[in-house]
Amino acid sequence: RRAQVDVTEATRRELIANYEAALQTAFREVADALAVRDSLAERMAAQQAQVGAATRSLSMAEQSYRLGASSQLELLDAQRQLTAAQLGLVALRQTEQSNRVLLLRVLGGRWTAGG
Repeated sequence: RRAQVDVTEATRRELIANYEAALQTAFREVADALAVRDSLAERMAAQQAQVGAATRSLSMAEQSYRLGASSQLELLDAQRQLTAAQLGLVALRQTEQSNRVLLLRVLGGRWTAGG
């Protein structure tokens, strides 16, 4: 009988240790996801500013080209820069959405199809 009590107690201690390890992992995952979210917010703001600057640059290049003050190559370069900035923004938005899903998962959230 004493051996059975010892086995039960050892099992209980093991379960508690596993639970504590799972909690520590969960807290670390949440903290990591929140840190990434904060970093992404800063990067998104910077990328949006870059898209805005590239948009203004393209507008000026178009005006300059229409007036004959610049070449088509300069216009194409401004278009390329805007496209690159927009692609960077799309990539960051995708990363941001992936981070939201990760954060929901590590917080134990669930979602259902259709809402």
